[in-house]
Amino acid sequence: MDFSSRWFVNDDGTNNGDLKHLKTRSIVPVDLNAFLFWNAKIIAEFYALGGNLTKAAEFEARATQIANGIHACLWHEDLGTWLDYDLINGRRRNYFVPTNLSPLWTKAFNTANEAVITDKVLRYIDSQKIDSYPGGVPNTLANTGEQWDYPNVWAPMQYMLIAGLDGLRDQRAKDLARSWATRWVHSNYIAYNETHAMFEKYNCEELGGHGGGGEYEVQIGFGWSNGVIIEFLDKYGDVLSAPGSSSHGLKPFSAFFVATVALFGTILMRIFG
Repeated sequence: MDFSSRWFVNDDGTNNGDLKHLKTRSIVPVDLNAFLFWNAKIIAEFYALGGNLTKAAEFEARATQIANGIHACLWHEDLGTWLDYDLINGRRRNYFVPTNLSPLWTKAFNTANEAVITDKVLRYIDSQKIDSYPGGVPNTLANTGEQWDYPNVWAPMQYMLIAGLDGLRDQRAKDLARSWATRWVHSNYIAYNETHAMFEKYNCEELGGHGGGGEYEVQIGFGWSNGVIIEFLDKYGDVLSAPGSSSHGLKPFSAFFVATVALFGTILMRIFG
């Protein structure tokens, strides 16, 4: 994630401003720490597979240390979410970004408290009204004109949110994940059907709308958009529902099923053809 109000720290400590207010080195990001936790877990697993239990224990300890730090510094019980931390002003950055919920994906939390965390996170999602956008979950709620801000929607962020929710042992979270995946597949298909292109970013306000803003024209292609749509079709293809349908599964020859399979095939042809 590059230019975004996520990295703006104005003189008043808010995220109002422009590129002159970028303070990336003064913000402790939730996702970076969640990824460091996961990396430590993976390294520990590889050491264990290789029989080096001493190094495996060392990296397990590092993972635990990082997870404890994430909980102590970035988790907020009152809000039900993790938040970036502003080192300049010594306070939390209380702004929605999909990366706030990245610890769900990497499991960088105490899984013994999963039920409590799930309840709080679902209430947080409801409070931010991020389920209300037809084109997907926006990257922030600040409309600055930067490409990683509202109303742009990015495939990797949708994947991280959906995979994180689906990984929870709560049917409400899993149902929300499936709903968001269905919305994303449908939006991608509409855009592709109208333009014969997959885009790097989309528009949360419009089902099938592509994104804009930033320092260049919206790009087509596009690696991570292709990867995410293939992943969702693979995981949810047997339970996706066409918008407006009362069915929770696709009949073999339904129009939506044919459309998604056609899109899948076209993507593969563009990648490997």
